Amino acid sequence: ESVARSLTEFCQDAPQDDDISLAEIPCIPDVLPNWTNKEGNTDERQIHFPQHNDQLSNPQLDDLSIDPLEFSITLPGSRLSNSDPIPLLINHIQEMEGLQKHRRLLFTLMTELYINALDHGLLKLDSSMKNSPEGFAEYFSAREQRLAILSTGFIKISIQTRSSQQGGKMTIRVEDSGEGFDISKIGTTDSASTENLSGRGILLLNSLCETVHYEEPGNKVEVIYSWNSE
Repeated sequence: ESVARSLTEFCQDAPQDDDISLAEIPCIPDVLPNWTNKEGNTDERQIHFPQHNDQLSNPQLDDLSIDPLEFSITLPGSRLSNSDPIPLLINHIQEMEGLQKHRRLLFTLMTELYINALDHGLLKLDSSMKNSPEGFAEYFSAREQRLAILSTGFIKISIQTRSSQQGGKMTIRVEDSGEGFDISKIGTTDSASTENLSGRGILLLNSLCETVHYEEPGNKVEVIYSWNSE
């Protein structure tokens, strides 16, 4: 709000030639490369970014309600080119459970899970294409072309929440009909390198979730997101 106000004061009612966008980008240390100064040396300054686990201690399952809220949605391939289930799911979660303060994190988390299933599971796109600026353009061009003709397969998203007065846990399970991937490579140096422009999704999921679990053959993932009541 203060940034928008400062911008308005700076423009002083002068007409603008183009749109002005404001983006808030959560900076997660594990996903970012090391900071370097002009001489190319690593910057030793310690910068603290609030993490999911810094803010929330995890309630025990035994303390949670025995009547969980459960629902799921299955989207066939023919509908994926003109459907985005994430806003619908987020709104449903908020209507049933509240969690307004967690909307942004849940949106980021669920979008990452969904895009992974769509891009790599059904569209069979390779993340390594995004390791260069030119590769980014090729990646999204191929994505648009493959999505336009997608007519088979499915993505299923299942959600279960259990809550109490102290907090709660949300289990999110995403399954796609793709061939999967070699889950033994998760966490290796190459797949988790912060120097790459691709492959940071798993680091992001690990930073937001209590647990992240992949199942063979790599086309199913289950994460647990937890919160405390304030």
